[in-house]
Amino acid sequence: MKKYERHQMAILKTMIKKALFLIGILCFILCVIHLVNRVKILENQIEKLSIEQVFAQAKTDEEIFDNTTITPEVQTSEVQTSEVQTSEVQTSETQTSETESTTQAQPEETSVEEENSKIVYLTFDDGPSSNTNAILDILKEYNVKATFFVNGKTDEISKEGYKRIVEEGHTLAMHSYTHVYKEVYASKEAFLEDVYRLQNYLFDLTGTKPIYYRFPGGSSNTISEMDMQIFIQALHEEGMEYFDWNVANGDGGNKELTTDQILTNVWNDIPKYEHSMILMHDSVQKGFTVEALPEMIKQLQEAGYTILPIDDTTPLIQHIRDNSIENNSQ
Repeated sequence: MKKYERHQMAILKTMIKKALFLIGILCFILCVIHLVNRVKILENQIEKLSIEQVFAQAKTDEEIFDNTTITPEVQTSEVQTSEVQTSEVQTSETQTSETESTTQAQPEETSVEEENSKIVYLTFDDGPSSNTNAILDILKEYNVKATFFVNGKTDEISKEGYKRIVEEGHTLAMHSYTHVYKEVYASKEAFLEDVYRLQNYLFDLTGTKPIYYRFPGGSSNTISEMDMQIFIQALHEEGMEYFDWNVANGDGGNKELTTDQILTNVWNDIPKYEHSMILMHDSVQKGFTVEALPEMIKQLQEAGYTILPIDDTTPLIQHIRDNSIENNSQ
């Protein structure tokens, strides 16, 4: 009997050892799976963080400023009224610095090789205004061409500004007619209606039909309630192209900046890219941007940069790419 009991105990111990061994193997497998998942999560977070760092400040500047409705300047004998802010909900800096999974920035794509690899594009949003004339004077003095992403304005100063941009060889581009988010991004139909309203208006004034566009808030804005892919693909279906930016001078908020602050903002990012597209604004409140422009141009030229306007050879600098194009290329 004792021999039988010892035999049974031996069998039980063997079974317990096997069970513990199997449990150990299972735990090991689960740990490996957990570690692999954690590594993937960390890789995604690192990739997302690196992308956000490039565009977070520029997005914040543009979206804070772009919650302001662009209204035509009214010309009096000597004074022009400033643009009026709407009651649209202001987006906090925390919200605007976040990049959703569907709005990941893509690296700039070189579509053509330039002889000089150090290229800068000066771009101005939200004009024209009296400041646009001052900017055009400076550009003429330094023999530099730029790109103006304009809104729809009907006052005489703005009308002359559109014409002068074209006549002096700069690129006239679009930034929506109304610049009111709820209207521009209400639907695909509303978006295209706004685009063609501005394009036709500019064509009637200048004889030039712009084909380049900058979305209010950028293609990665977090204000539009609709998927930006709808509007991106709508532009491409109409034969137009859009540009964002990878450098910002910091004038997008309501705070006035010194020339040194603007230059610091610009030079913090320009060395990172072979092709730098600088976001600036030429609306009536941005006199400090005008003041900083001569020194900015001077420093860029002394550092060996070539300053160009946007044209068909310009590399696409876009925060969000057209998914339909990427899917077709795969």
